[in-house]
Amino acid sequence: MSAPTAATPNPVGHDSRGPDSTDLVLAGPILRRVEARRVVLWLASTRPLRARIVLHPDGGGEIRPAGAADAAGRAQCRSLRAGDHLHYLLLDFALAAELPASRWIGYALELAPADDEAAPWLGWQDWAPDLCYPGRTLPGFVFAPRVAALLHGSCRKPHHDGGDGLVRVDRLLAELIARGATDAEPVPGPDGLPGWPSALVLT
Repeated sequence: MSAPTAATPNPVGHDSRGPDSTDLVLAGPILRRVEARRVVLWLASTRPLRARIVLHPDGGGEIRPAGAADAAGRAQCRSLRAGDHLHYLLLDFALAAELPASRWIGYALELAPADDEAAPWLGWQDWAPDLCYPGRTLPGFVFAPRVAALLHGSCRKPHHDGGDGLVRVDRLLAELIARGATDAEPVPGPDGLPGWPSALVLT
C-alpha cells in the first residue's frame, strides 16, 4: 500500500506554468491492485500524461513492465479527460517477472506530457516531493498474496465531527515502516501494532 498525495491546483493559468511544477498531479498515485505479474495504479493530473515505472524490491534487482500493452493488447497507460485541467491516468502494468512476496517493493514512477515526446521525464521528487515515508527512498508497497492482516474502512461523511480515518492509516503505515515491519507479518509485533496490511477494504 502507498499513501495518496494531493497538491492544490493553480486556479489561474495552468498553461502558463511548466509541467515540472508540483501542481501537475492533483491526487495519487493510488495503488489499486497488485498481482504476481501486475501492478495497477491511478492518478489525477492537470494535463494528459504518459508514464513509465521501474520496481525495486528490497534485496536488490529491478522489475520492469513486459511491454507497452498487456497480454490482451490493452494499452498499459490510458488517459481519461474529465475537464480542461482534470485528467485521470489509469496505469495497468503487466510485468516481465514475478514480484517477490512479503517484501517491500519500491517503485520509481515517472511522468511526462502525453503530447510532447521531447519533454523530460519527471520523477515523484518533482510532482510529489513529500510522497515517501521517512526512512524510505521510494514510495512502495508489500505484495501479500496470503492475507494476514486487513485494514477496513466504511463510508466517509465530510460533515462528521470525527477525524479522517485515512490519516490514521497513513500514521499506522509510517509506524510499521519505522519498526521495520514491512514483510507482511502474520501476527502483531511486540509493540502491539498489527502486521503490514495485505489490503485496504472499503465497504
